[in-house]
Amino acid sequence: MAKICGIDEAGRGALAGPLSVAACVLNSEISGLNDSKKLTAKRREELFKEITKSSNFLIAYFSNAQIDELGLSECL
Repeated sequence: MAKICGIDEAGRGALAGPLSVAACVLNSEISGLNDSKKLTAKRREELFKEITKSSNFLIAYFSNAQIDELGLSECL
């Protein structure tokens, strides 16, 4: 299986911050994993357990002060 990396951010449009950025690399194929917006809340919870067991992930947070200092592009 080819490795798949997903990246998402929240807060980029906020005037004052903060910014949250997450990345996840799947190490194995997970049946039923597709568009999270098309899944029920229950199925997302079930898949979350499988994803955290079979992936590497990182979550980063940047405050408004960090965004001002580093710039939005650097934080992303």
